[in-house]
Amino acid sequence: MRAPAPVPGTGAPTSRPAGPDTVTGCRPAVEIPNLSGQEIQQAVARAAFAARLGAAREQHAIRTLEQLRASYPGWHIERRRDDAGREWWVAVLLAAITPEMHEAGVVGTVQKQDGGTLADSLAWQSSLLRNMPSPAAESGGTR
Repeated sequence: MRAPAPVPGTGAPTSRPAGPDTVTGCRPAVEIPNLSGQEIQQAVARAAFAARLGAAREQHAIRTLEQLRASYPGWHIERRRDDAGREWWVAVLLAAITPEMHEAGVVGTVQKQDGGTLADSLAWQSSLLRNMPSPAAESGGTR
């Protein structure tokens, strides 16, 4: 078996050989690069940054979800993942949709890829619902 080529300027091999380990006789599942201390520190710093960024995004999504739920109490709002792993923001109207509401453009479920576009759609749906004539006005007044 041939040894890996040295890293230019260092004389160190670029990775472990792809052959069986001399102690266990097992072949590694992936090649493990020989990294310097600085390269390891950089990799750890990048991983830590990615974790913080992911946590910050999740916290932002949680706050957005809480704000949407407070702003639109007539809707059940949640985040879901489809079979492909994509995240969807979904709102389901809690009221039954009448034929008049349907004709006006009111929908029972709104599904968007992020909280901002869901908020825009819910604002539009809310304006449609507000502009619906009340049952008392349709019957000619109150009793």
